[in-house]
Amino acid sequence: MKCVYLSMDSLEDFVSDADLTVPAMEALGWSVEKRSWRDSSVDWDTIDLVYVCTPWDYHEHLEEFMQVLVVVPGGTHIDEIDRVPVNGAVAPR
Repeated sequence: MKCVYLSMDSLEDFVSDADLTVPAMEALGWSVEKRSWRDSSVDWDTIDLVYVCTPWDYHEHLEEFMQVLVVVPGGTHIDEIDRVPVNGAVAPR
């Protein structure tokens, strides 16, 4: 099973502890990779789970970010999608 931790291009000015969860995920049989939400080369058809992890710049490009979530196939589970704010509201499922 394959999981993508959805992040941003650079976490240089941020602190993230998401990498601490990778060993536990791998112990459960998951292959984990961190990818920027702007990375158009992701083959979403090969991903089983998307963890909306550290895309902390999404609010600056909300429309583009939401389009990424739209292209993720229906069979891929997006963790915490209900919590992604859209103009102060919550994204529909």
